[in-house]
Amino acid sequence: MEQLSTGTFEGYFTEISKCLQESGELKRLSSEFSKLTTDKARVQFAFSLPCVHDVIKLESTLLIKSAAESVCFRNRGNQLFQKSQYDKALEVYSESILSAPVSLDGTKHNPELALAYANRSAVLYNTGKYEVCLNDIGHALENGYPEELMYKLFDRQGKALARTGKRNDAVRSFMQGKQHLKNAKLDDKKKLKWEKDLDEQIRNSTGLSENPGIKTEKQELNLEFIKPTLGHTQNNIFPCATTAFGIQSTPDQGRHVVAIQDVKAGDVLVSEKPFASVLLHTHEKTHCHHCYRRTIAPVPCWQCTSVRFCGELCRDEAWVKYHGIECPCLDLIQKSGIGKMGHLALRVVVVAGFNFLRQFEESAEESETQGFNNEGIYDSSSYSPIYHLVGHSQDRSVSDLFRRTMIAIFLVKCLAKGCFFSQESTTSCALTPGPDNSDVCFVGGLILRHLQSLPCNAHEISEMVLAPKNVATSGTIEIAAAIYATMSLFNHSCDPAVTRNFYGDICVTRAIKNVPKGSQIADNYGTLYAVTSKCQRQEKLREQYYFTCLCIPCVQDWPLYPEIENSVVTFRCEKCCNPFKVPEHCSEQTMSCTQCNSAENVALKLSLLKKSRASYLSAMEKLLQDVDVNHALPALLGHLRLLDRIVLPPWQDYNSCQEAIKQCFNIMGNCHVLE
Repeated sequence: MEQLSTGTFEGYFTEISKCLQESGELKRLSSEFSKLTTDKARVQFAFSLPCVHDVIKLESTLLIKSAAESVCFRNRGNQLFQKSQYDKALEVYSESILSAPVSLDGTKHNPELALAYANRSAVLYNTGKYEVCLNDIGHALENGYPEELMYKLFDRQGKALARTGKRNDAVRSFMQGKQHLKNAKLDDKKKLKWEKDLDEQIRNSTGLSENPGIKTEKQELNLEFIKPTLGHTQNNIFPCATTAFGIQSTPDQGRHVVAIQDVKAGDVLVSEKPFASVLLHTHEKTHCHHCYRRTIAPVPCWQCTSVRFCGELCRDEAWVKYHGIECPCLDLIQKSGIGKMGHLALRVVVVAGFNFLRQFEESAEESETQGFNNEGIYDSSSYSPIYHLVGHSQDRSVSDLFRRTMIAIFLVKCLAKGCFFSQESTTSCALTPGPDNSDVCFVGGLILRHLQSLPCNAHEISEMVLAPKNVATSGTIEIAAAIYATMSLFNHSCDPAVTRNFYGDICVTRAIKNVPKGSQIADNYGTLYAVTSKCQRQEKLREQYYFTCLCIPCVQDWPLYPEIENSVVTFRCEKCCNPFKVPEHCSEQTMSCTQCNSAENVALKLSLLKKSRASYLSAMEKLLQDVDVNHALPALLGHLRLLDRIVLPPWQDYNSCQEAIKQCFNIMGNCHVLE
């Protein structure tokens, strides 16, 4: 089970366990609970225990917006700005924005919010973030920025526009600044000085041609990439995948992905948005709550002060899909200690929606569909594929299931506070045993189901943290957890055929080896053979995923990376694929396969390998020294495809080339470049 931190839920669970022990009924209740076979029945059973409701009483933790708090943050930001402590000032001004009250009557009169946006725009201008500065100026104007200060805001807008090469727009902003000088609370001398300064800005910008403006650091390094398209044509059955993607089911492998067509290293196989996902609490100050892009100038939720969005579009989408329900209890969920999988289980049912789930209950146990809809399509935007993911209930202990059941009840009570079951918030004490709670227990049962299936099927959403001078040691960090229906179909191998990268929350899955038609396409569940011993791999996979891995590296006990051969090459027989070793200084033109006696042109293979390796080493240099992904990647893929064709792994160059390709793909996706 996912490791839980100390938090609210731990206290609840400890108190409930104590109550049951002191009642003298623990043995009987445990026996009765162990006989239950459905998740809804487990939740109903636990829901009937009075001590559960006596203990789990949720107090609202919603941090209400406050004009006084916003002013306090803004004043502190002003002090930091005057000391040129721009990074600190930026964060404090953002806190002022998050704390500022927002009118919901459509008047757009939010003076504290407008002032906070304007002040933050000054920091952004001074740090060269001109496009983001312009966004903040727009927000300040939209929210009723004071008329007497407008001249300063339009002046800054004009300067930022000029810096981004939009000279004509800059002139218009400077002219608006002049017009608003009449409302400024300045003496005549200061007004005259401002007017002269604005006239000079207009003269400097008039008649100049538009230019592309200042490049971002990513643009300077040529690291801006668009999300790739599917490598083959779109699959009619699995819309997020290509036509090379297929599914087979066997007694020993279960349901798994196979290649319907030959797949080459580098091919995009899947491009999928998650059904549901959650930002990790540790990244809430740096990333958008909805799309997971980094944001230095967030916009706030209308109601709470907890979350940050990159813009209004993400805020509005999040509110409709899930945040409108979660907002009143988000802080409680995050501090409860139930972890990312607990929050994700809640998010799954919130995204599905209560009205849909009530209708879904009638057909929920029709498992023969296995997540496919009536048209035979595996739609990853649908709830059904998520519902049918395996949770291994039969493999879990009674104590494990009971603990997860308590988490489900805690989360159901959170949903009730967020008006999930009705238009009005339901107090925690109102959710007590009774015939009217059938819907509540059904939803609780779904949450319990997902609490079991998500640890075996969910994926991280990652971001590359790139140090341009240390590409080799730069790595990815997990920023969010997500459930992808199509990605969950992949089986595991300690020598996987694919790698995953992320563009916002979109998971792009590419091949990192050639896969012949008819062969399984395996992912990796976090245990690569080259860096983790067989014993450690097997232990982790049994503990979390309930299976014993029988992939080739496990069966043949392949060595860790430092011990992998890289001098005496093992070629693959072109006829029977049998391995045959070639001495390091071989002078033979041909060698015979020991299995099928086929004559193999060893000299040609060695020549091809030598030429390709030279290209590979040059590509590695371009990647590591210049971060030149555009030139390095084609050569790296070419070398890997050749190795796949003629060399039998394990082979150290093969692993190194794969890792370099994975690093290229990491850079092309979510990537934060360190300054």
